[in-house]
Order: sequence, then C-alpha cells, then structure tokens
Amino acid sequence: MTHKQLIGILAIAIAGAGFAARPAQAQLGGGVPDLSEFAGAISASIADGDAPVSKTPGGKFSSGLVVPSVKPGAAAQGIGKQLRDALDKNGKKPENAAIETEMPTTLKNIEAGLEKVGFAKRDMGVALGYAFLYNYETATGKKVPEAASATAAKTVAAAFAKHWDAKYKTMKPEAKEKIYESLLVSTTLFAAFSEQFEKAGKTQDATSIRKSAGMLFEKLIGVPPAQVTIDDAGKITGLAGGKAQ
Repeated sequence: MTHKQLIGILAIAIAGAGFAARPAQAQLGGGVPDLSEFAGAISASIADGDAPVSKTPGGKFSSGLVVPSVKPGAAAQGIGKQLRDALDKNGKKPENAAIETEMPTTLKNIEAGLEKVGFAKRDMGVALGYAFLYNYETATGKKVPEAASATAAKTVAAAFAKHWDAKYKTMKPEAKEKIYESLLVSTTLFAAFSEQFEKAGKTQDATSIRKSAGMLFEKLIGVPPAQVTIDDAGKITGLAGGKAQ
C-alpha cells in the first residue's frame, strides 16, 4: 500500500464525519518536538551528498532510532479524540466516535504501508523522513515522484539519526513513542484534510490546513517548506538557514 492509498482511505473516513475539525488542527502536531536546533547540522549532512545507509543492511531501511512499545496506539487515539471532540461541537454522530477509536488502526495501516515500500516500522528516523516529505507536499502543493520521495525520506532519516542520536538515547520510552505516533498520524491527517477540503471546494479550510502542515515542517526542519526543493532524483536543497549553523 502506498502513502497515497493510505491518504485515500483516511480521507473517506474524514469525509463521512464532516468538515468541522478545524479547531483541532493546531493541536495535531502538539506531540512533536522542535528539532530546528539541529537544522544547520542536518543541512550540512544532506549537502554532503552522501547516500543514506540503513542500519539494517539487506532489510527494511532503518535509521537505527528504534521506537519502544509502551502503549502502542495511545498517542494516535489521543489525536483521534481531539478530532472527535472538535466534531462533536457541531453535533454528536456515531462516525465521530469511530475517528477516535479507529486511529490506532490507522497508525498500523501507515506502518504497514511504509513496510511495503521498504521502510522499517517503529523507527523514529523513518517517521521524521515521512513527516518531512509529506508535510512538504501538503504545504507546498508539490508532488514528489515515488522513487525520489523514498530517496529524500531516507536522506532525512539518516541525517536526523546522525545528529539526534545522543539526545534520543536520553529520552523516556513513552516520550519516544508519543513523538513517533504524532509524526505519522498528524502528517497523514494534514494531507487527508487538505485533499478533502480541496475536493469540497473549501479553499479557505484547505489553505489553513496547508499552513498548519508548513508550521509542523518548519518546527522539524527549521526553515519554511517554500525554501526547500526536492528534485526528481530525490536531492534536497534549501535547508541551510536553520537555527543551528
């Protein structure tokens, strides 16, 4: 299953629940840390042009930043509850509750999709690469070819692992898990909402969602997505200018 198929599945669920979740958007990226302090170092690593190397040769691509299982799906369901609460303000419906209870399954589907295209699940670097790529697409409206997107995601995953490894080792297991799930679920929701708002002709709502995706991107990378370019070979440029130089 490709990312775009996952987006389609989630978008159908969201469409069935209505379009009243705008109050929750600002909270979607709430579990994601500000990593912009690493922006300069990451930019330098990517600019070196080194091919990303998996920590598990011969297997699924891994950054080596393994995410422990403490309460799998709990953070994902928490994000679903935010959406349900926002939707319930316009009237409670059975499908609203489903958005909350099905979010852990949505997380599993995202992980399964990543595995099918060659990425390890429960890997923080992979989650960061995924968030980098698809928040970039949502915020800018640009679509990166599948092969190039895989290269770009691996490049970012490897660069983050290189510079964030020491700090990552000091984090509590539950904090790692919350960040990981928040990255995958928030990123997917932004993309799904953006797509549905566009299809429904709700331009203002779509613009608001794209802005939120851009804010999450900048929180992770340290620069706005409009400054970044990903070419058809997956080469990333424009990351220089983060807080750490």
